[in-house]
Amino acid sequence: MKNLMLKRHKGSGFVDLLGTGMCMIILLALLTVSIQYMKVLTVQRDIENIGRQAILRLETTGNLKASDINELKGMIEAMGYTDYTIVFNSDNTAKHFGDSISISIVVRAAASELHAMGISHTFNVYMVSICKGDV
Repeated sequence: MKNLMLKRHKGSGFVDLLGTGMCMIILLALLTVSIQYMKVLTVQRDIENIGRQAILRLETTGNLKASDINELKGMIEAMGYTDYTIVFNSDNTAKHFGDSISISIVVRAAASELHAMGISHTFNVYMVSICKGDV
């Protein structure tokens, strides 16, 4: 029994090396995909933060001024994205105390903007709340 356990494998080292190499390639591919996915999640979180800032402003005033919209646009453009749409209260109108308010931010990011390998993505952020202030 002891002799069977100590017996050396007399196979080709190439087969063992091939299996290890394939595992390394698969792990490298999974790592690359996960890094690209993390980039998309980070951008989504950043756009949600911009939307959160806008909905808080809408809650207190019921409206977004031109300067507020320009500030939101500046934040999105600072992230490196140029194709976006910002719509508040469904029709860009002012709301009053107790009215439903909403903001919709859509950012279309090309693969070159995401610095990803052929990945383009459309980020949609839609938030709804109640106006707690007045114009």
